Amino acid sequence: MAAARKTEEQRELEAQERELLKTVPALQPAETLWGSKKARVLSLAAQANNITVDGKVDERMAIDLSGEIIDFCHEIAIDKAAFITWASELKGEQLFQIPFLILSKYTRAVGD
Repeated sequence: MAAARKTEEQRELEAQERELLKTVPALQPAETLWGSKKARVLSLAAQANNITVDGKVDERMAIDLSGEIIDFCHEIAIDKAAFITWASELKGEQLFQIPFLILSKYTRAVGD
């Protein structure tokens, strides 16, 4: 029963993530990244793994990293103007949730 519930919860979380990510303008597919762009994904992921201090997220580090992720996404955006418009409209939790979701998606893809 617990396994079925976890699967259901996981499906719900994935649906929520898809909903958040569908607003993101088109980015280069992760599998097409190479060289410094692929390395940048892995570097940002390593930084994301180190934004906690004493078990709590360091807010300043999270803000800085979120900005770096958004800058990276701009680099790989298909339509840079559309991306700038989209990014400038992010507010509140979206400023963190969406960039970190994008990073997670790209990290899984380039890590495979």
